[in-house]
Amino acid sequence: MSGLDFDRLGQLALRLEQDAGALRARAASLRDAAGAVVWRGRGADAFRACVGGQAGALRTTAGRLDDAADALRRHARAARRVEEVAEAAAALGRSVAHGVRAVAGAVADAL
Repeated sequence: MSGLDFDRLGQLALRLEQDAGALRARAASLRDAAGAVVWRGRGADAFRACVGGQAGALRTTAGRLDDAADALRRHARAARRVEEVAEAAAALGRSVAHGVRAVAGAVADAL
């Protein structure tokens, strides 16, 4: 009725979660690679701090992707529920209309 493809919304949410996982893996790899560099001094400390900041930004973005996936799933559930209620209301409307026609016909026959 709404035109929403609920399966597709679920697939998109899963893709967002997969991308979040990939970002977390990239952040860990970046942090580990920076930590493995044999380099001492203020420049090394500044480099590692910068890399740590970038890794933190990747983790933050991953968390936001997870939040977006959750929001997408909540939206899909709510939209599906609205669609179910609308379909039930339409069926009730058809039933009432049928009943009204039947009563009107009976009244017309009685007159």
